[in-house]
Amino acid sequence: MNFRRDESIMLAALTRRFFEQRESGGDLEVWGDGTALREYTYSRDMARACLWCLDHFDGEGILNIGSTEENSVATIASLVAESLGLDPDRIRFDRTKPGGIHRRPTDNSTFVALSGFQYTPFREALQGTARWFEDHVSIPGAVRL
Repeated sequence: MNFRRDESIMLAALTRRFFEQRESGGDLEVWGDGTALREYTYSRDMARACLWCLDHFDGEGILNIGSTEENSVATIASLVAESLGLDPDRIRFDRTKPGGIHRRPTDNSTFVALSGFQYTPFREALQGTARWFEDHVSIPGAVRL
């Protein structure tokens, strides 16, 4: 995951910024009103899904192998805060800033029907990502900030 400023997706940006603000005690700012919905797929699930496709799929067309579990930006921000040991009550939504597209759902039903694939629940995946970030952020070159 790319955690660089001005280049990262929302989940990575929140992880980096909340980690950086952990000691400050100040507000954890999130753009928008928190109602926009997002889908994220755990990297380990992507790897497992790609391996399944290599081993079992030789059909025509495209398979969406991403998770379709939707979470609001507010839920994601709270889970990121909790995963980093922060109080979610520090989160403040800046409604003067854009919140992005409200919803852009995807469909992985063909892939799931063919594979029986089960995705890691978002909360569990996020906790794994936060642990990885904390374990690697101080190693030079391990995390792109």
